[in-house]
Amino acid sequence: MEDHKGMKILHCCISAFYIDHYNYQENILPRQNKLDGHEVLIIASTYTFKNNDNKQGYYTEPRDYLNEDNILVKRRKYKDFGIRFINQKFHCIDGLYDMIEAFMPDVILFHGTSSLEIKTLCRYKKNHNNVKIYIDSHADYYTSGTNLLSKGILHGLLYRFYLQNALPYIEKVFYISIGCGDFLREVYKLPEEKIEFYSLGGNLPSSQELDQAKNNVIKELNLRADNILFLQAGKFDENKKLVEMLETFKKIKNDKLIFILIGSLSVDIKEKVEALIAEDSRVRYLGWRDGNELNRYLNACDIYVQPGKVSAIAQNAICRNSVVILNNLKEYRPFVNGNGWLINNMEEASNALTAISLGKVNIDEMKMISRAIAEKFFDYKTLARRLYE
Repeated sequence: MEDHKGMKILHCCISAFYIDHYNYQENILPRQNKLDGHEVLIIASTYTFKNNDNKQGYYTEPRDYLNEDNILVKRRKYKDFGIRFINQKFHCIDGLYDMIEAFMPDVILFHGTSSLEIKTLCRYKKNHNNVKIYIDSHADYYTSGTNLLSKGILHGLLYRFYLQNALPYIEKVFYISIGCGDFLREVYKLPEEKIEFYSLGGNLPSSQELDQAKNNVIKELNLRADNILFLQAGKFDENKKLVEMLETFKKIKNDKLIFILIGSLSVDIKEKVEALIAEDSRVRYLGWRDGNELNRYLNACDIYVQPGKVSAIAQNAICRNSVVILNNLKEYRPFVNGNGWLINNMEEASNALTAISLGKVNIDEMKMISRAIAEKFFDYKTLARRLYE
């Protein structure tokens, strides 16, 4: 195999927001690039999230700094077009071309399609023909096509215009889920030969690491070795169906089952969730944890639960051999086959919990299936390699 070490990899997080200490694709891929021996730079806007709450976005100061992986991050303000709404939709930042020129990347991955800075990529490619440029799309009908302005005007006209014009200059437009692929075909009207599935993923710990993590969490939370650990994590709002999940779990009377919650509670559900936690001693709310801490608990959990809106954490859980109980969405269907349940309602969630509680399923066998699925779709070592070749 050709040696690709020593390349320069640039990640542009301008329309897809870069959030320090998270475990999102924008964090993990640069980390893997660096582990693979490459020089990495992240260019990002100043927009991020405050207090780990997805309802409290804010603008930090423009600055250069090393992140938790010792990777240089350059944050810059959005250009001011005189109207804040326009600034937030055009997603242009100060000095992007000059920063790219100074770094001289071999590969650029531009995260997100919702930026007029795609034209800057084209300009750079014209002057540096050897650079490989990839764009990934996180836009789907759940998050980006929710109204006429978003679907019809911004994505269907504005962003589509810039992306269509960029096609001769880029290698591929990646889509991170099945729904995102549909969005590229139907809204952006992109040709099939220019798009490619590129799943969100994760790193795959060894079986020894997973066993050690579970032992540590059992001691830390004063649990029994035979406890079955459920986990739900993320930025919780009503779309994540945490309230419904806790109500369903409460009805399953089995002290072997432990439900761990990690994340932030939005104000629309906070009171209800805290009441349910108080009523069930098997539920352990650990508050917000950074990406490394979340991974530690994902390593330890037996069953990961995501009954609501799509979350990348579900795929990260499969990378850690977790059995899953997930909402029956097309985004999840390729990844759930013998390793868990796709549920259409909370009655089906209850049936899954009951089967686990009564020992009617073999959790260890299901975990092995999750491992095989993770190796096929989610290993970030494999995903990162596709940028180099």
